[in-house]
Amino acid sequence: MTNEKYMNMIRNNPYVIDRIENPSEEMQLLAVQMNGLALQYIKKPSRKPPSPTRRGPSNSSTIPRKTCSCKPSSPAGTT
Repeated sequence: MTNEKYMNMIRNNPYVIDRIENPSEEMQLLAVQMNGLALQYIKKPSRKPPSPTRRGPSNSSTIPRKTCSCKPSSPAGTT
């Protein structure tokens, strides 16, 4: 079976990585990106960190925050 056929199988079901004998690092990464729980089926996981292009934002300040323009309510029993 060709590498591309394996990759398509993994895209459809990441758990198929368990049935592939000696999956390439590319196949392993795809399976884990599709579903992180597929990591349990990888017998020899890579210790290589993910590439910076595949990571999410590293700084939480880049995420826009919603602000509330509502006024605080007065405590119960007071008006």
